[in-house]
Amino acid sequence: MGNPTSKKRPNPGGRLTNNFSTYFKVKPEDFTWQVVCTDIGKIDIPPHSPYPPNKDGHPAPFKSVATGRILDEYQIIYITRGGGSFETRGRRWQVSTGSMFFLFPGVEHAYRPNADTGWEEYWIGFKGSYIDALLQAGLISFEKPFFQIGYSPTVLQYYAAIFESVKQTEPYYHFKVSSLINMLIAEVLPHNHQGRPLSRAEQLVDQAKFVMTQYVGSSLTLKELWDRIGVSSSHIGAIFKEATGLTPYQYFIDLKIEKAKTLLELRDEPIKRVAYDLGFEDPYYFSRLFSKKTGVAPSHWHRIASETDAKGSGA
Repeated sequence: MGNPTSKKRPNPGGRLTNNFSTYFKVKPEDFTWQVVCTDIGKIDIPPHSPYPPNKDGHPAPFKSVATGRILDEYQIIYITRGGGSFETRGRRWQVSTGSMFFLFPGVEHAYRPNADTGWEEYWIGFKGSYIDALLQAGLISFEKPFFQIGYSPTVLQYYAAIFESVKQTEPYYHFKVSSLINMLIAEVLPHNHQGRPLSRAEQLVDQAKFVMTQYVGSSLTLKELWDRIGVSSSHIGAIFKEATGLTPYQYFIDLKIEKAKTLLELRDEPIKRVAYDLGFEDPYYFSRLFSKKTGVAPSHWHRIASETDAKGSGA
């Protein structure tokens, strides 16, 4: 995979709030990986804002998304806030929070947020023989490009992991990105053939996981998060514990520790910086908590990862 161009990268530790887009110059040898990432991005469109924002920051074929365009790649679009519309092959769908849709090479499409709501959008573009095979096998299809996955913290984590890998651009990062795209597709395909709808309690647990994943790098309290989604601490606490076996606090801390592992493996920065990026105001508390959860200090975790990378690269 070639070098990324025209990009604004997100803060990998905190909530995925920054708008950014990255487009890759794909080389023929990149198709060895069977799935090649061509572009990726995230935008948060406030109500009554132009769409797409910053048209000059996108290659020419991508600019006319609101009025109609044809691309030479696949894309997966995930809407995590707001609503709008999606049109392709003479059909039109109403988009809402939790909507996901596939774009296909050579197929005209258009989508846009409602002016009154705006929306938050994650996308990833890709090509490759593996995706072509899925299409030929009918696992993805022109007839069913749109489906509702709701609040999926797992899907959000895959997008975040891909963003992080793109940001780091370490040796063979494109191989990791290709693997993550495969896992993302494997995660969302069952939603295109899903059976019974989720119960209200299941939806609420998924929404709670989702918002904790979004704000894993925030210093917001859980009560502040619950206020944002309009539920009481006691109500969500009871159904969350019943569904997962963990309290929301335990789940949130586990998320932060897992994210800390990734950041310590990828970054060469002071431990206190990792702590701050995960919402810990006291780096010493973070270090004690990390040691308790993993059995090793953050500095030791980072050193092991660095030594492993050095051996793998032949340094």
